[in-house]
Amino acid sequence: KGTTVAITVSREELALGRRKMDKKVIPGFCIKIEDQGVGVPEDELVTIFDKFVQSRKNTTGTEGTGLGLSISKEIIDAHKGKIWAENNQEGGATFSFSLPCDPKLSRDEI
Repeated sequence: KGTTVAITVSREELALGRRKMDKKVIPGFCIKIEDQGVGVPEDELVTIFDKFVQSRKNTTGTEGTGLGLSISKEIIDAHKGKIWAENNQEGGATFSFSLPCDPKLSRDEI
């Protein structure tokens, strides 16, 4: 209550390979969702995307199955994208995902 959730969308050049030496890029976009909540423990930033995992910082009393982020990751992976989470310096967390964009599509199709 009384906090803000910020959503930003930006065009990105996405690395085509997975190694640092891979230089080829493709057009894409990135969506970031930033909150002002309690954040995610550092050791959970990767595992939070696993099935049936919920953050131990979840103190709101909400009950869930721990499938939302893992389903999101599977969908994004299926579209050759990437999803990740980071903690904000001023509190809260940012969940981001990037997806490639087919440059042959017109603006109306994106």
